[in-house]
Amino acid sequence: MVANEVRNLAGRSADAAGEIRRLIDSSAQEISGGAQAVKEAEAAIDQVVTQVMKVSDIMEEISTASDEQSSGIAQINTAVSEMDHVTQQNASKVQTISNAAHDLTREALSLANVIAAFRLEGAADESSETALRRVFKQAGLGSPPALAAAAPSPLISRQDRSLQPNTPAQPAEEAWEAF
Repeated sequence: MVANEVRNLAGRSADAAGEIRRLIDSSAQEISGGAQAVKEAEAAIDQVVTQVMKVSDIMEEISTASDEQSSGIAQINTAVSEMDHVTQQNASKVQTISNAAHDLTREALSLANVIAAFRLEGAADESSETALRRVFKQAGLGSPPALAAAAPSPLISRQDRSLQPNTPAQPAEEAWEAF
């Protein structure tokens, strides 16, 4: 009976050893699979780190480009502001020049009216409007503005005045008819 017991115990030990062997093999396979999964996870983490570094580089480039764009926009804003300022100065100068031109035109018209009163002996009689048109034409200014109240009536020669009965006194301008 002791031998039987020893045989049974040896058989059970062999079975247990086989079972342990299978468990060790199974654990070794699982450890090998786990080691492989760890290697794959490590490779994936390396790829993620590489991609994060690429994204970081791209973000840095975008930041640099954004700074350059901001600087460019600031320069454009400065240039537009300067152009606006110069445009306003030019508009002011144009307005001043325009006012001066209108003043000169008024003075020229006034002088033309004054000069129209003087006639050289033997010169053809001419109304101030005709003289004004001639002055404007010679100056290349086109047609003169209407003289309305400022325009004197056409000049009348001495011979024509003698033909008109009861002629009222002539304006001072016509008294200076000839030199």
